[in-house]
Order: sequence, then C-alpha cells, then structure tokens
Amino acid sequence: MALFALTPFVERLPGTVYWTGPTIPVVGTLDVTSTELSGALYNACRLAAVSLAFAAYALWLDHDRLVQAAGFARRSVLAVALATRLVPALERDAAGLVEALRGRGVQPEGLRGRARLLSPLLAGSLERSLNLAEAMEARGFGRSGATRLPQPGWGTRERLALAGAVLAVVMGALWL
Repeated sequence: MALFALTPFVERLPGTVYWTGPTIPVVGTLDVTSTELSGALYNACRLAAVSLAFAAYALWLDHDRLVQAAGFARRSVLAVALATRLVPALERDAAGLVEALRGRGVQPEGLRGRARLLSPLLAGSLERSLNLAEAMEARGFGRSGATRLPQPGWGTRERLALAGAVLAVVMGALWL
C-alpha cells in the first residue's frame, strides 16, 4: 500500500493530471497523473506477488532438508534458511510486545507507535541469535567429519513444490 501511495510523488510521468500539489524548490510541482498511478499499481502488485511467493516458501519449506540438500554454497543456504525460519518468531514477538503495551494502556498506532517496538525486537533477535549460535556450536556445526542423517527420498509433495517453484519463476519472468 505504501508503494502505491508514494510512487506517484517520486515519479514524473506524463498523463492525465488528477491532483496538483505544492511546488517544492528542488523537486518541482508535485502532481499525480494517470500514468504514475498505473505504474504504482503495477509495481505494488509485483511486490505483493513476490511477498506471497516468499511467504509460501517460508511456510511450506522444510529448512533442515534445504540445508542438507545444499551441495554448494552451504553457508549461504544456511543463512537464508535461518533468516526465513526466524521471521515467524519475530512476528510472534512483535504481537506479544503489542499485547504487553496494550495491557499497560499504550496503543501503538502509527509509525511512531510502531517505532517503540524496534528496540525490544532487536534485543530479542540478538538474544535468539546468540542462543542459536551456542546451540550450533554445542552440536558441532562446521566441524570436519560430522555425522549426517540419511536423506529421505523426494516424495510427490516435494516434486510438486519444485514444479510449482519453476512455474512461478517462469511466469514471473514472462510477466516482467
């Protein structure tokens, strides 16, 4: 929504002028045209499509199997898997903090109200990352000669997910 609302103010494209705003010395006259609105809607839909694809990836993917299957760039795959695994935890922490603020009579509304959540969320994320690093070190991650569990074979669900991902990439490339 923010992308759709802000894009017309940072672009200068010809078209039917719907609104003419103030004149800013360096930027010029702020106006909203039909071309800017259609471009903003197009870019907002693209961002929503990528966000939904990422959400499906984060929710349905078995992160442990992803890291095990990585034959190359293992550390990069691990970083991506850990980041996507911790997004729902960060969301739960934010919901808990909002609930705690509401219990104290504070309504976190708007940008300034949500900014109050950044410091405790960052502190919680750092604490969680330290705990994860300690657990990985205690389990011997990265040591040579580590034992591995046997990998189970791919089932129908995994093959369908792979085919869907390839189809989504092809459709996205054709859409762009």
